[in-house]
Amino acid sequence: MGRTVAFGLTLVLYSAHAYAQQPPSTAKPAAPSTAKPATTTAPKAAASPAAKPAAATGTTFSATSANVGEPGNPVTIKMLSNTTVTANFVPQGSQGSGTILREFWNNVTGSTVASLTSNAAYPNSPTGSEQLTSLEGPTNVTDNYGSRIRGYIHPPISGAYTFWLASDDGGDLLLSTSDNPASATRIAFVDSWTSPREWTKLASQKSAAINLVAGQKYYIEVLHKEATGGDNVAVAWQGPGIALSVIAGNFLSPFVRPAGTNQTLTVAKTGTGTGTVTSAPTGINCGSTCSASFASGVSVTLTAAAASGSTFAGWTGACTGTGTCTVSMSAARSVTATFNTSGGGTPTPCSNPITFSGSTGNFNTTGAVCYRTAATINGWGCSSFDGRTVTVGGEARTCGQMPVTKSADGFTYFSATAGAFPWATIFTW
Repeated sequence: MGRTVAFGLTLVLYSAHAYAQQPPSTAKPAAPSTAKPATTTAPKAAASPAAKPAAATGTTFSATSANVGEPGNPVTIKMLSNTTVTANFVPQGSQGSGTILREFWNNVTGSTVASLTSNAAYPNSPTGSEQLTSLEGPTNVTDNYGSRIRGYIHPPISGAYTFWLASDDGGDLLLSTSDNPASATRIAFVDSWTSPREWTKLASQKSAAINLVAGQKYYIEVLHKEATGGDNVAVAWQGPGIALSVIAGNFLSPFVRPAGTNQTLTVAKTGTGTGTVTSAPTGINCGSTCSASFASGVSVTLTAAAASGSTFAGWTGACTGTGTCTVSMSAARSVTATFNTSGGGTPTPCSNPITFSGSTGNFNTTGAVCYRTAATINGWGCSSFDGRTVTVGGEARTCGQMPVTKSADGFTYFSATAGAFPWATIFTW
């Protein structure tokens, strides 16, 4: 058994046709016979041999490098010619675990990766996360979001690999020369959009050939940004014994932050009112101390307390809602607490209001608007605001922030500033 980087066991299999051949004779040929030839029976075809590699202690069978169809153990070869098969063994623990981490950020407009990475919530406050079973994200799920897929690839055989990226809209594919994220560089990108698994639309989708070593893992990262319309993202590779295909889970493992790393939790306060935010374990008392470091993986619970004359309106960032906020410090996190004045001012109308019930429908303008409703509001929200700000009864509010108060005329007034999208809406229930 030789060793380059991964172990290789070469099996040379000879064709049944080869065994049937006789060595050439030096005798003088006999004169042609006129006798009737004897009846003969065609030789029975040889059975297809099955090779089953057995890993030694401390190693794992990885793959076979030959044109033998799908990799497996055992592998069956149809003997139509002499065939060489190499069984590759790598150290135990050096193969993929079956999943890779995907994080996503909702309500982020724009179609380029830069519109994700410049967003205040990136990278520390994703909307959510999940584990993928291949290097392919969901298709046609929503609009105005960005995502990051990151973890490690585990090449089964040493050799040259080529990568492809498909995405809608923009996407970047980064690969490190080791398991260190700091060494990752961009190897492919999409600066417009592609259909799902459309690998050849743009020259930039394809990487150069990259030499990878079996038994090692390499940090890989995909950044993806969706504006509107269809959305998709996937990464394929091609290498020794691997046809062009989406990278499967058995070659992947999720990103793991080194043990012992501290993560920073940052709290910001906004709104027309005042209040404090404290943490358990201790560290945040905002008030005065609005940022603190906590051990990686620990859960931190934040509690907001409004000052006299103010109300706590809710959390944004790594938490939502109006209850206590619990964040897992698997990464740096940012949370914003909103406090508003309570009953300290009289709600004021905005100019030239349009009356609505349930939903304003599209604004149909990029300019400022004023809407009002006489309905009782149990909750409300806004869509496609793209930089617009909103006041309710003359007080600044974040989208969906409660409570809201009717003016003296019995209407609740919503005033939105100008924005990029004429199809922005406000809705209530």
